[in-house]
Amino acid sequence: MRLMPRTWPSMRFRRLQHAARVRCSIAQIYPSGVFIDTREAPMNWKARSSAIAVAVAIFLGAPGVSVGELMADNNIGRFTVKTVLNGKFALADPDGFTLYTYAKDPDFKSICNAACATAWPPVVAQASDRPFESFSVILRDDGQPQWAFAGKPLYRSAEDTAKGQANGQGIDDAWTIIEIAAHEM
Repeated sequence: MRLMPRTWPSMRFRRLQHAARVRCSIAQIYPSGVFIDTREAPMNWKARSSAIAVAVAIFLGAPGVSVGELMADNNIGRFTVKTVLNGKFALADPDGFTLYTYAKDPDFKSICNAACATAWPPVVAQASDRPFESFSVILRDDGQPQWAFAGKPLYRSAEDTAKGQANGQGIDDAWTIIEIAAHEM
């Protein structure tokens, strides 16, 4: 029988010790013995590569493509960002029509009804639509669900007859487009 020299600490003990240190560095162990992994899930490689490609294209000026073209069709859920008014970016509906907010609306409530709603049609939400990010769904006085952005109900302007127009901007000093800065996209 061959005897192995005794080493302290043994290799097995050192491996277990290292595993415990690693486990404690990526988790929180509570007195009850509950092990909670605190690591964040890694970003999907497709999402990471497309985000890097857009960032590089913007940084380099995207030869052959303007930043406006890159951002003009930027989808935010069921809404888009379009170029309107002197190259500014504004929130638009899926059809490309500019969206507005009414300064007199309190947060999460629409007071634009009857004749006002004819001139400024509300952006109606579907029954299956759910809130996301800064977008929420409110209930109008007539019971229809309406989209809101940052608590302000969203409307279209009857004055806008084509995509990308912003003819309702500044009417009565109360109607404004939702301007999106390039760094927010």
